[in-house]
Amino acid sequence: MNDLEKYALTATCVWSFVGFMFMLNCRKMWNNIATAPSWEGALDLSSPGFKRMSALVSHCCFIIGIIVFSLGSVCIGLRLKLPAPIAVFVGTTGIVSQLLYMVVVGESPIGLPDVHGPPVPARIILFIIIAVQSYAFFTNMSEGVYDDVDFTKVAGLGAFAFGVPNAIALKQRKSTPWLEQPLDAFKTRKSD
Repeated sequence: MNDLEKYALTATCVWSFVGFMFMLNCRKMWNNIATAPSWEGALDLSSPGFKRMSALVSHCCFIIGIIVFSLGSVCIGLRLKLPAPIAVFVGTTGIVSQLLYMVVVGESPIGLPDVHGPPVPARIILFIIIAVQSYAFFTNMSEGVYDDVDFTKVAGLGAFAFGVPNAIALKQRKSTPWLEQPLDAFKTRKSD
């Protein structure tokens, strides 16, 4: 890998920060868009469904954030010179854990009820991907394929890729009830 490739790969690690900001600010990052002049009259702020829809938009922003964060985590693993299968397997643990959370608990990572994760076909595909990655990782590890891999880096990446999204999701669930969206940007607007 030449220097230019190293710089380019290092730059892609910033995707983790972008995803981090999306997850952390998922409840308010879309407010300025919805209060823009082009949206005037499109939203009924007095509607009982408005808060529910705003919570759903916040959930979608969190999901976008975790996808982008996982991309950055994989890039960090590649920049740490981990084998690509390990970088992908470990770098995607955060998103896999949140998808499994939705399936098992039946709520979104930020606490919306009745969010059961992806549809059944996507769950099947997800299960196959996890099974193949797990099998490859543990088989290659037991056969000595990864003997030269620094597992301190693997553990660090795993703690980062798994821990950050789960900590933010827990914060989002525990700090604010799902219907109480921070709608400060809307307070300056009259109800449509």
